[in-house]
Amino acid sequence: MREHLTAALALAAGLALPGLAQAATTLDQVVNHHMGAFAKNDLDAIVSDYAEDAIMIHPDQVFQGKAAIRKFFAPMANPKAPRLTSKPPTVEGGVASATWTLGAGTPTAVSGKDVFVIRGGKIQTQVVFINPPPAK
Repeated sequence: MREHLTAALALAAGLALPGLAQAATTLDQVVNHHMGAFAKNDLDAIVSDYAEDAIMIHPDQVFQGKAAIRKFFAPMANPKAPRLTSKPPTVEGGVASATWTLGAGTPTAVSGKDVFVIRGGKIQTQVVFINPPPAK
């Protein structure tokens, strides 16, 4: 797992270099909008944050392009789907991260952290880290 984290952070840092001059508020705004769209289960708003050629690296699979990312998130847009809550994003250089919990307070709650590379006001790369379930 440590190797995956190191590789993902190196990838994110390398991809972020062209965007280091972006204002931190722009990164904050994109991530806040994105997490807010999740909190509302608003699929169109979620997907609108991604660049057409965006890549989302999930622990189980890599999704490339807006259409693939939309398909992945579609089940989460169901009004009965668990709600996502998140802490304010952290911005460091050209990379933003957000810590979140999906279905907080339920037996099936899942938590994790997303790392975003944002260029031109759109998510170019997202790496998703999911925390292991608590020991029973």
